[in-house]
Amino acid sequence: MPAPETAAPDLAVAGLRVEAGGRTILDIPALTVPAGAMLVLRGASGAGKSTALNVLSGNLAASAGQVRWGGTDIAGLSPAGRRRFRRERLGLIFQDYRLFAELGALDNAALAAAWMPRARRPALRAAAVAALDRLGLGAAADRRVAVMSGGERQRVAMARALATAPSAILADEPTASLDRANADRLADDLAALAGPRTVVVVSHDPAVQARASRVITLADGRIVEDSDA
Repeated sequence: MPAPETAAPDLAVAGLRVEAGGRTILDIPALTVPAGAMLVLRGASGAGKSTALNVLSGNLAASAGQVRWGGTDIAGLSPAGRRRFRRERLGLIFQDYRLFAELGALDNAALAAAWMPRARRPALRAAAVAALDRLGLGAAADRRVAVMSGGERQRVAMARALATAPSAILADEPTASLDRANADRLADDLAALAGPRTVVVVSHDPAVQARASRVITLADGRIVEDSDA
C-alpha cells in the first residue's frame, strides 16, 4: 500500500461552530486527535456526524473556529485553498462509493490523475495498482465497476482514496451498504490504515467502532459521550 506523502497529522478542533437557518447545527468547543489514531463519530440520524466530517474535510465552511490538521488550519483557508488541501493531503471514502460504473477498477482508483500534472500521472496510476492489489482486487483492475459487488466497489473507492498517498483518511458510513462479511473485512482494512495515517470514520457499525482508538457520540451537533473521557 502506498505510504502517505507526509507524516500522519494530529487533528485539533477549537471553538468549531456551524450555523444554518438561524440555528447551530454543530458545536464542538475542543477536540484533539493524536496523529495516527482512528476516531469514530457515531450518533442518531441528524446528530451532526456528516456535518462534522464535511467540516473536517473542508467540504463545508465553518461558521467559526479552527480545524487544524498538523500545522494547517483549513477553516481559515479560502474555498480554493481547502480544495487544494483536500486533494493533496486527505483521502475521502463515501457510503455510496461515488464511482464511475462503466469504468474499470483501476481507472476509478486512478481518477485523480485527471487533474494532476502529466509528469505525476504514471506514479499515481502505479500507486492505484498497488492499492488495489493490497485490497485484494489486483486481478480485477480491468473489470467494470458496474459488475462488481458492493464490497468490491467499496474497496475500489478505498483504493482511490489511497492512490494519492494522503496523510489522513475520512470515511462516511463506509460499511453501511455491505453484508456482514464484507463489512468486517472493510473494518479491518480501515484499522490497518491508522498509524501511518490519521483516520476519522462516521459509522454506526459496532465492528468499526471496536477497531477504533476512540469513539465519540454526537447528539444535536454536540459531543455527549467520549470514550477517552
